Amino acid sequence: MTIKHLLTYAAIFSKLVSHVNAQNLVPNFSFEEVIKEPCNIVGLERLSTYFFDWETPTIGSSDGWYYNPIINNCVNNTINYNVQPHSGTHCIGLLTGTLLPETILNAVNTTEYREYAQVKLNHKLIIGKNYYAEMYVLPLNISEVFTNNLGICFTTDRIQQYTRIDGNPFTGLLTCKPQINEKSVLASPNKWVKVSVCFKANEEYAYLTIGNFFSNQNTLFVINKNFTPRPNLSRISCYYLIDDILVRESSLNELPRAFGRNIDTTLCNGIPLTVRPTPSDSTLLTWENGYTNPVRTIQQPGTYLITASRGECSVTDTLRVQREVNPVLPPDTTLCQGELLHISVSHPLKKYLWSTGAIDSSIVVNTSGTYRVQIPSAHCQLTGDIKITYVDCPGSEPIPNTITPNGDGKNDFFYIKNVELTPWKFSVYNRWGKQVYAAAAYHNEWDGGNLPGGVYFYLLESKALNRRLKGTVLILRQAE
Repeated sequence: MTIKHLLTYAAIFSKLVSHVNAQNLVPNFSFEEVIKEPCNIVGLERLSTYFFDWETPTIGSSDGWYYNPIINNCVNNTINYNVQPHSGTHCIGLLTGTLLPETILNAVNTTEYREYAQVKLNHKLIIGKNYYAEMYVLPLNISEVFTNNLGICFTTDRIQQYTRIDGNPFTGLLTCKPQINEKSVLASPNKWVKVSVCFKANEEYAYLTIGNFFSNQNTLFVINKNFTPRPNLSRISCYYLIDDILVRESSLNELPRAFGRNIDTTLCNGIPLTVRPTPSDSTLLTWENGYTNPVRTIQQPGTYLITASRGECSVTDTLRVQREVNPVLPPDTTLCQGELLHISVSHPLKKYLWSTGAIDSSIVVNTSGTYRVQIPSAHCQLTGDIKITYVDCPGSEPIPNTITPNGDGKNDFFYIKNVELTPWKFSVYNRWGKQVYAAAAYHNEWDGGNLPGGVYFYLLESKALNRRLKGTVLILRQAE
């Protein structure tokens, strides 16, 4: 009997003993029941070529691995990467995501190649029963990136995809909502990590599939700190070893819970809110940042995770927090009588109710007043106000074009009606364009000064009203 056979039998015996009381529903849970040794990276062959019970449900080339410290001339010998299976001498390997090199920091619209492993359970799960599931995962250091979303999906029937979609050779994403999903990125190279959770069976699940069931856009990618970019690299991948899958009925009648209800919530205008979980008895709560105080103040929108643990069971709730803010209106505005003002507003909710009764995103006003827009929301009181003031402006009546500064009290000053109601800048220029008089806010005080008689040009400006008036004025003196 060879050393390899001794190692294999010892591993099988050890695992059988450790799991005999667990009533594991996963056949060949540690991949020790081997049809033939997986010596090379799988090409057209499937997991079913090497391991009893297991199959590859897609076009992806999921791999078998083994450990042999003496014979190391096989690519799939884990000794070549300085690792061992979690227990025994065999395990499998899966790609959970790939990127094109130029999109390593932008996972949108990239290749979505995936690899999966599938097995039929020893018997169907019972609806309403609570189950405990775990697997051991190792991020292999040959990966260029690491991801989250490595999970297990239970289904009543096989889920398969053997056809390439749209001619894309990297298509391989299975559609399934996993009961177990690792939301954090497993990024400690060559270290085994246990991924486990408790769940309630809501169908008679008969199959178990392992892999990443989320698109690249919904998957986090973290660069392996040991990764060195290589020329002509066609794609960048994340690779995990998988071993020791366990599924059994849970000893808990009630799963631990943090909230037990839909906990998604909304921040209103950036006002912090306090989240108060209502855990079941003897339940330990842990937030994704390691915070163990169940009460948490939320100040930013985002996705927050809270894990409820009791005994061996843990259940993670996802708290999604969105933010709704008041609509932003233009600043308070002063206009000249007779002008029309278009007031527009844009808001993500795309619903509007104005104090005028209008329900469009904009209104037109022509009278003084305070106008309010309300954004109908199920969560927040969202309003915005704008004050509009109409005033009489210069130019509403003809502006005199002659002054006679002779001291008789008649027409001595250049008088412009309504110019003092709001600040107007006043400038006077001679025929050569030289400024001969200026006032930041004109108060009808210009009498021509010492300027000789003649025609002059004036400019009247108001930044607040966004208006300009220009014309000519004749200084007519007695001696002339």
